[in-house]
Amino acid sequence: MNRIAIMVALLGLPSVAFAGGFEFPGNGTEALGRGATFTAKADSPLALDYNVGGLAKQRGTRLLFDSNLVFQTFEFSRAGNYPIESGPSGMLSYSGQPFPKVSNQAGPFYAPFLGITTDFNRFDRWTFAFGVYGPSAFGNKHWGATVSSPAGDIPAPQRYDVVQADLLTFFPTFAAAVRATR
Repeated sequence: MNRIAIMVALLGLPSVAFAGGFEFPGNGTEALGRGATFTAKADSPLALDYNVGGLAKQRGTRLLFDSNLVFQTFEFSRAGNYPIESGPSGMLSYSGQPFPKVSNQAGPFYAPFLGITTDFNRFDRWTFAFGVYGPSAFGNKHWGATVSSPAGDIPAPQRYDVVQADLLTFFPTFAAAVRATR
């Protein structure tokens, strides 16, 4: 009994989480609600994004308009200090200084998904699809290549990550699927 209590206590302890980028959820309300299991089901035009093989099971004509509205705000403090570096005129002003806090409030980003699948009411085993959607982790993001500090403008702590993007990326997608067996 003590071993179980210790195991439950250890599993319940919080741990450190490390950020991996500017990701927001994928497309589709149903797909997000079902998690990774939607990939196996893939019974709507969202199959274009999750599992093209799921198109083969779809009969008739289906139209789907789905969208995400993302409000992205983040703040982080990088551990450690700037490396000791020298420039043409001697030591850089920020050498050895702790990394500053970075924050971002990019505002809303709208990410729609539009897809249609059809068998044209003629094909027993074929399904055709067209969709237009954007990838996750794109959109309107602002972050600084430099940070203002009392020592002057210094490189931002995330200086080797992407630091600014105002873009619209979308994937126009055509697909066809066939059921190999009846």
